[in-house]
Amino acid sequence: MKISLFLICFVSLLLSSFISSQETDLIPFSLEDQFGRKFRDWDFRHWILVIIGSDKDGSKFAGIWGQAIRSALKDDPDFTKVWIVALSDLRGVPFFLKGWVKGKFPKNRAHWVLLDWQGVFAQAYSFEPKAVNILVFDCSGNLIHKSSVRGLEESKLKKIVDKIASVSPEC
Repeated sequence: MKISLFLICFVSLLLSSFISSQETDLIPFSLEDQFGRKFRDWDFRHWILVIIGSDKDGSKFAGIWGQAIRSALKDDPDFTKVWIVALSDLRGVPFFLKGWVKGKFPKNRAHWVLLDWQGVFAQAYSFEPKAVNILVFDCSGNLIHKSSVRGLEESKLKKIVDKIASVSPEC
């Protein structure tokens, strides 16, 4: 019995360290938004992808950062090759509250959010809790920038925008 318990603990430790290792490429995914539309990793192939992900506590900063990045890029002619996608880390929401939580997201289809009920992104990219986690992927799906932020900071915004602007738009 002690050996079985030891093996279970050992395997759990190995799996948790494997799962918590940080990815350097866009992970394969299939997630729905609050309107039930399904999005997959390949939908963003050949695009510069900016994911703005947060848990409930970090969500109060997500809109601020999304708008700031959009505003900073609006005069860039290559902005049309950039997808800025909101993602909500919803792991831990009990199954019986999913419908209620889903109803709390914006009703306007222009403000869609990917709903990550299993926390796949948060685990793969080691999201910081209570923060906005910004991931920037180039057209090939390589992670080229990751930061965790809260309130808007001009120096961090500039770093993110410069990283996006440095990617060649010819995908």
